[in-house]
Amino acid sequence: VWEMMVTWARIRGQRKLMEASQRTLLALEPRHPLQIIQNAFVHYRQGSMEKTEAELRAGLWRQRNPDLLNALAHVLMDRDGDLREARSLADEAVRRQPFNPIYRCTRSELDLKEGRLDDAERELKQALAEDPDNIQTLLMSIRIHLARGEKQPALELSRMLVRRKRELTPEQQEQVKALLLQMRSP
Repeated sequence: VWEMMVTWARIRGQRKLMEASQRTLLALEPRHPLQIIQNAFVHYRQGSMEKTEAELRAGLWRQRNPDLLNALAHVLMDRDGDLREARSLADEAVRRQPFNPIYRCTRSELDLKEGRLDDAERELKQALAEDPDNIQTLLMSIRIHLARGEKQPALELSRMLVRRKRELTPEQQEQVKALLLQMRSP
């Protein structure tokens, strides 16, 4: 029940509910995959990508959890690792939880990174169909608009996210700032 609550709250962008549910879940089940992700995130924030990747791979060895699959796909993308493996991990996450827009967003990001704008947009549309108000999907939408040279819709979405600042994590706030700066440059 608590895992479902964490997933639902994350998908809906209910950060406080997600954090409270996650604390309860981890108190009841300390070896849950979300604990592995938290541990990996500590390494990630410290800049130790090798430890981050090792932590996630060890977790996946124990359980093919979609959150772990998605997290490792992101780590591989961030460190310019094996994009084929990242794609395979993201695909498996979507197969395991097809309703989760965050996993589709990861596939969209992979498509964008590989220069496949049409595929990125197709994945994003599926993510938006699942949850049109999800922060990650809206950030990805901004990136796709910018990749297509569509500054006005990107700017409108960015301004909307600035108005929703309290709903954004610090990392998402930084992403919005970076995207706004990107729009200001020629």
